[in-house]
Amino acid sequence: MALGTLARATSNPTEADAYIAEGEAVFNQGSMSQNYFWYRLDAMGLGLQRKDPEMVEHHAKALSTSIGDAPPA
Repeated sequence: MALGTLARATSNPTEADAYIAEGEAVFNQGSMSQNYFWYRLDAMGLGLQRKDPEMVEHHAKALSTSIGDAPPA
């Protein structure tokens, strides 16, 4: 999803937070699974860049919950 990529690409933390919040809102309305996967990976990457373990854990748990026990395609 472009919002996760935009969040990682900007050097403005407030702008990045807005992109992450917008992505969360999109997924709360429903979205295609591949978008969800890439968005969560970008969001975890942003958390790692920021050294924010809570952000990484939040998005890792959300991704894990959405994938469940599904085998990789």
